[in-house]
Amino acid sequence: MKKISLFVFICLFFACKKEKNENLSELQTNKIKWEQWNLNDYSYTFGISCFCPYEVTLPRQIQVEEGSVVSVNGEPYNTDIHWGVLTISDLFDRVDQAQQSNAFVVEVEYHKKRGYPIEIYIDENEMIADEEIGYSVYNLSD
Repeated sequence: MKKISLFVFICLFFACKKEKNENLSELQTNKIKWEQWNLNDYSYTFGISCFCPYEVTLPRQIQVEEGSVVSVNGEPYNTDIHWGVLTISDLFDRVDQAQQSNAFVVEVEYHKKRGYPIEIYIDENEMIADEEIGYSVYNLSD
């Protein structure tokens, strides 16, 4: 009887554990994947697609150190000049915020190996024109 009880307990334990992992959202799964790489220093090319001034939509080379943006196109980072620049962690937060606010459209494509978002499209409200925004990340290196 003890062996049967132990067997049932083990089966239930692993069944529950599997179910828990299956309940992770695509965002959570990929964020975990990204965090496992433990990258605090990296660079990437960042693009924004929006109804914004042309300069904002140009691809920019971003350098991140200790998890914070330190330079954009080789110049020291300045929030007044470099509007909209986000770290990879910021991009995960932006997707989460859009999902939590029930945005009309949230589409995300993740890097298959490292899990970071490579393409994001967000339309917060279907009834508002030109508030959609897209983000692109490419050429990430550590």
